[in-house]
Amino acid sequence: MVIKNESVTHVNLNQLQIADHFGVNLPKGFDDSSLALLKKVEYVDDAEKYGIIIKDEMINQFFAEFKINLVEKYVNIEKFSDWEFDTILSDFIEKAEYIICGYDYSMLYDGEKSGVGHVSLILQNDTINETTTIYDPGPASSGYKNVNTLDLYKAIKAKKDGLWIISKS
Repeated sequence: MVIKNESVTHVNLNQLQIADHFGVNLPKGFDDSSLALLKKVEYVDDAEKYGIIIKDEMINQFFAEFKINLVEKYVNIEKFSDWEFDTILSDFIEKAEYIICGYDYSMLYDGEKSGVGHVSLILQNDTINETTTIYDPGPASSGYKNVNTLDLYKAIKAKKDGLWIISKS
């Protein structure tokens, strides 16, 4: 996922460069020939550890290193009950530049927990129709999607993940 912001005109990084900055966990035996540019790769057996694992202040350190005037605050999904998620999500959308959510991909799209994590950008939340518009960066089926807000909450909770609230610094 690449976030573009009018205040970030001096940085031109693509998704692979960002992934390499943080490091990527791939399944053992994965054909990584298409990812030859990546230097920070680890091969793991645990499907729950595939992808980029963001820890502590890594995003804020990334912003500081590249002089990006944004600040990130991570909020674990455990801080919210399902009945209040809709309202809290709308409040975050109103105040933040960006909101990124981490979730169990299969739980959101198929209703079954797989442990495979994914992230998407949350764009808007319709509390009346109980739908949330996200941008799913892919690689499969990328694009704008309307998902049920409660299903999104359950998928975030299934992955034991949360929300990255990104605002101007």
